[in-house]
Parts: sequence; structure tokens; C-alpha cells
Amino acid sequence: MLPCVSLLALATASWFGPAQASFDVATPGNPYDYRLNDVRVVFTAADGHREERLAYFDAGHWRAWLTTQHPGAYRATLTRNGAPVEVPSSEVVVPETARLAEGFVRVEGLRFTTDAGGAYFPLGHNLGWHYPDQPTIPEQLQRMGAAKMNWARVWACSWDGKNPFFHRGSPPPPLGELLPATLQQWDGIVAAAETAGVRLQFVLFHHGLLSTRNDSNWGESTWSRANGGFLDRPQEFFTDETAKEYARRWLRQAVARWGHSPAVMAWELFNEVEWVDSIQKDHDWAAVVAWHAEMAAFLRGLDPYRHLVTTSSALEHPALYATMDYYQPHTYPRDVYVGIAGAAPLLGKPWFFGEFGRGTWEMNADERMVVRDGIWAGLLSGHAGAAQYWYWERVVKLGLEAEFTRAVRALELSQLASRREARPLAVEVSGAAPGPMMISPGRGWGATERYRFELPGDAVPGKLVQWSAFLNFHTGENAAQTREPVELAFTLPADGEVKVVFSSVSGSGGGLQLCADGTVAACGEWPADPNATVSPTGGRKHQPAPAPMVVPLKAGAHVLRLESTGPDWVQLDRVEISGLGSAVQARAIGNGEFALVRVQATEASKGTKVDLRIAGQADGTYRVQVLDLETGAEQVLGATMRGGILSGYEITGPDTALSLQP
Repeated sequence: MLPCVSLLALATASWFGPAQASFDVATPGNPYDYRLNDVRVVFTAADGHREERLAYFDAGHWRAWLTTQHPGAYRATLTRNGAPVEVPSSEVVVPETARLAEGFVRVEGLRFTTDAGGAYFPLGHNLGWHYPDQPTIPEQLQRMGAAKMNWARVWACSWDGKNPFFHRGSPPPPLGELLPATLQQWDGIVAAAETAGVRLQFVLFHHGLLSTRNDSNWGESTWSRANGGFLDRPQEFFTDETAKEYARRWLRQAVARWGHSPAVMAWELFNEVEWVDSIQKDHDWAAVVAWHAEMAAFLRGLDPYRHLVTTSSALEHPALYATMDYYQPHTYPRDVYVGIAGAAPLLGKPWFFGEFGRGTWEMNADERMVVRDGIWAGLLSGHAGAAQYWYWERVVKLGLEAEFTRAVRALELSQLASRREARPLAVEVSGAAPGPMMISPGRGWGATERYRFELPGDAVPGKLVQWSAFLNFHTGENAAQTREPVELAFTLPADGEVKVVFSSVSGSGGGLQLCADGTVAACGEWPADPNATVSPTGGRKHQPAPAPMVVPLKAGAHVLRLESTGPDWVQLDRVEISGLGSAVQARAIGNGEFALVRVQATEASKGTKVDLRIAGQADGTYRVQVLDLETGAEQVLGATMRGGILSGYEITGPDTALSLQP
């Protein structure tokens, strides 16, 4: 055990540092085998205060970092396996000026906080690996910091040299050792995060290494017996004692080398562990859960700074998260707002989406709005952080940083991060022109759970999230995911039409029959395409989207029925129903005393004045700060609310955020 200050003190005191002690000394055997070389440094102050830290081997030296709550001068001495090493001690000074303003991230209820007591609301995007035509990860972290983001998620993967066990295209280290160049690359990443003010979710393992089906990298793993390793199957990673021992060496190295840094928000044990062969082939959740519990306990037994520990996975097996500090789901629905806002959080721990993207393999025509909807879904749903966009290379290519900067500005104006009692609020808009209702499935690949929607009442995230965009044939390979046709029931106020817009069709072919009020109104059949596109991640083959189906309808009550006619699936984008929606829509979060509202409107609505009835909002005089999410322009209004209604709000643009405070 590492002797250090009490856990109670960790939650309240300030941190100082870091300072490093370095010893020019070698030890026999593998320096990464902590059973053979359990090397540590003891820091002793003049008043006798002692702190012990793990040491790590680097470039012929044993080094250890000290971040402490007790600034001052220390004498550093080296130990190996509990015994002093005959090497001169060194003097280390942690000055009081080296105070770390925020400290480390903690969990407080369903939210995150820092040692300084401030709220921490993760908002950024993923940064999994380096693409050759992109800035380096340290350079991208600087870009993110400049855009006021405070979170990134980086993988230990082999194809860009961040996996410590093997680097694609390079000679591997001896089994049981780690790659020095990889560790040094991580040194630069953590240092860049510190400079940029961005906290990292440090992803230690990912699913492809242990999969023969999904994004498989098993064929190049040096742990595979076929490549001179010791595992016959990837499933053995979770149970083989040697594999677990090597995994612990990587975890120990991470704590020793980067644990001193508050820039590490959390150790993420696995990316999307549900895709490993242990789950996909053997359905052995017990082994995966046990591995997570064992590794989480190992980390916590070593880490004097108590970094958070998490993993990312589908949430159907909550036992996986029993030893994690927070939930970290991912989602790729057709409608990212619905998919994120409609998800029902598991209870008892913070929750936010660590990955999101629109459920298509190609870049969308308006990727900027995909990013914005995902971020704002997390903000307005009361999650512990924003949903985090996956496609970081598109952020650079399309210049999407402003979407994050404006979301941060909305957090600043509303102080939402510190308002932990805030909850989603219903907003009723009156005075706007009618418009089409556009509804999209809120679930990507997966089973549909709701097959009938009464509109407009059921056009809410909590219900649309139960509808998968993939309509599978009832006798096909994935028939269980679409057990029956989907029905949309509604009443048109005037003559109009329904348009069904597609996203793609299976490479094996697909068909759709569209019935209106029991009569076939449109149908399409698309044969298999031998040249169908395979997604970049090696998933389902698909064909381009066919032309939309358009069905004219008279005013009155209707039931629209969508049925897959095979042989495989069709993927929906959206259904548009004329006259059933509004030209202005609004969503909000608040606590009755304040509210953060997002107002979206058609271009034709500019200049229209509408009333916004915000459920539960107290009457009184408010300062209304308006942020244009398209341009970043701001204005301040005064308003008096009566009956929870903000009267006469003038639409100034297609997408604005309103912060209402007394």
C-alpha cells in the first residue's frame, strides 16, 4: 500500500507540484515486472512527513513524480522490493507557487467536481488516434484548449504507436515488456493536455485487440500464439494469469508515469468491451465483469490520487459498472438528439455519452448540426457531461470547433454545470406558424421496442429512442430486431403528404411497403448489390439511399404502416408529415428559478414573435441572455414572466440559446 494522506483530506485540500526525482541506476531483470522490480521513491520532508510514490524506468533512470498537498523541500530515496537501494538521495522542492488550481476530478452524487470544489462538466470530443493527414494529438489538444474544450478521450492503439505491447509495423518488445517509444509518446500527450487545460479519459485497452469479428486486430497481436505469443484465443485475455499480469504491468506504468497529473480525468479500462469475442462468441459476461473488478481494484490500490475508473460498454449488463465510478455509453442513432436525450440513465452514478455520431457511415450533409444536436442533447437532458462527438478528424477538416466554443459559452451564461438540481423542462410554443413534423428513429442498429406511435404526443425522445432506424425482414437473419411493422397514427389538420426518407439499403437487398389506412400506397424493392459498400469499421454492407417515398393524404385521421419486405433491411432517415409540427420548437433545462432554453426555427420564422411557456418557471423579472448558435453573437434582454410564459420573444435566427436568470 502507498502511505499517503487520508481520503477525507483528499477531498478538501489543495494540490501542489509536480516535482520529479530521478536516479541514474539500473536494476536486474525486466524493469516493467513489478514483482521483480517493485521500485518506489520515498519523499521525506524536514518535519518527517513522508510520501511514497511508484517509480518507473525511463532512458536508463528510475523516476518518480510527486504531486502533494504539502509543498516544501523533500529528500528523495529509492527503494526496491521494500529495501533501500544504494544510490545517493536527491533533493526535490515543491514550491507553494506550484499550486494546482483545480486538483483532480471526483464524483459527487450524479455529477463531477474537483478538489477545489468547483463543478466539472466534460465537454469536448474524442481524439482516439492520429491520422497521417491530421495534426498530431498534442497539436489537436492545443486546438481543443483554444476552443475552450475541457475533455478528450485517447486510445492506447497500435496503429499510431500508443499501444505499449506492440506497434504496427515495428518489432515488438520481449513478451512482458513495454515499448519505451510508446510511453514517451504518452508523456507528450499528457503534457499537452496539461498545457491545454484538457482532461483525458485514458483508454487503456480497446475491443479490436480481442475480437475476430468486430474491428479485429487480433491477427496482429503479439500475444496470439500464432504470432509467437501465449494465447490461443482472444477470450483467454480475461482469464489467463499471464495475460492479466501483463495487463497489470501496463496499469502500474500508467499510474507511476502519469498518475501525478490532474489532466488525467479517468482511467478507462476498455473501449466498447461488448464487442470482444468473450461476449460476442461465448456470451461470457462473468469473465469480463470479474476482470474489470480485478483491474479496478488493482488501480485503486496503487493510485494515491484516486483517479476515477470507468469503462465503455452497452448498458444491458449493469454489473459491469458495479466497480466503475461512472457510466459511459456510446450511441450512433439516426437522430442524435433523440438517441441521447431519450436514453434512460442508469441510477446511482454520473452518466454521459463518451461517443456519439449519426447512424451512417458517410459524412452527413450538415455535420455541424449533428455535432450541435449531440452536444445540446447532453446539456438539456441533465447529464453529467455533454455527449462527446466521435469523428475528431471531421472537426479539423470542417472547422467545427465553434460548435464546442458556443456550447461552453452557454454553460458560462447559464452556470448550468453548478446547478445540480436542474432538470429537463417542457416548453410550449404558441404563435408560430405550422410546419412539417419530422421524426427520426432514435436507435441505431438494434431491436425496435415500440411499434406504434400516436403523433404528435409520441414524438418525444423517450419514445422515439425505442425505434430502430433498421427495418429488418420478418423472416431474415435479423428478424428478431423488427418483430412487426411500425405504425404512425396522426390526424392531418389539412390536406398534405407524408414523405419517408431513407438512409441506406442492405447490400443483400431490401424492400419496403408503405400502407396508408390499410391500403398499399407505395412500395420499393432493391436487389442485392455485389459491389455494396462496406463501412470503414468493417460492419454491414450497404447500398446508397433510394429516392424518398411520398404519399399524398387528405385532412383527417390516418395510420401509416411501414413494413420491410426483405430480403434484408432498409435504413430509415426520417419521416416528414406536413402540417403536424411547428415552425418554432424549444427545449429547456432549469429549476424554476433559472432556465437554459434552445429555440430552433425555420428561416421563414425570423422576425416572428412567439410565447414560450416554460413548465415550472417562476414568475418575475428575468435577465435574458441570447446566444446565436450560428454566429456566436450575443444580446441581453429584459423580460417579465407571468404564468410561466416568456411573452413576445422575437425569433432572430434559426438556432439560439436563451439563459434566463432573475
